[in-house]
Amino acid sequence: PPVDRPEPSVGEPSIAEVSNGAGDSSPPRPGTPRPATPKAAVVEASPAAKEEVINAEKVGVALFDLDHTIIDTNSSWHWLQHEVNNGKVGLSMLMTAIYWFSRYALGFGAGAERAGAEAAELYAGEKEDDLNERVVTFFRKELSHRVRPGCKETMDKHKSDGVRC
Repeated sequence: PPVDRPEPSVGEPSIAEVSNGAGDSSPPRPGTPRPATPKAAVVEASPAAKEEVINAEKVGVALFDLDHTIIDTNSSWHWLQHEVNNGKVGLSMLMTAIYWFSRYALGFGAGAERAGAEAAELYAGEKEDDLNERVVTFFRKELSHRVRPGCKETMDKHKSDGVRC
């Protein structure tokens, strides 16, 4: 059931306004866009979206990182090997990937989004269902045995408690 929440007092910004920076007197961080006018910044969420936020506040959300948390390895490295072995990735992309894996391992991963976008272009035009099936099959064959002990039980416990994972 929906939860009744009091309306903001006169002069107090609404949740939508606060999430868009209203009432924030701190200077904007470099590169942070600010709305042109406060009215342009206010976006009303749909009733379903509001309900989802309310439910998330009541129950909570548990976030888990896949690599070196749920599984004991870097899934991207295994996926790259898989794609090289299946002829999807050539020498140039392999060298680019090794470069970015090395930078990341040394703590210099800034800019890797560009490499990720380039890698994603390999799948342009591929049907989503086909790619999803390949990824699921890959995970089941290559990574499912690498799930850390106790992880499944922990996630199952969160889910049984109503926590979204």
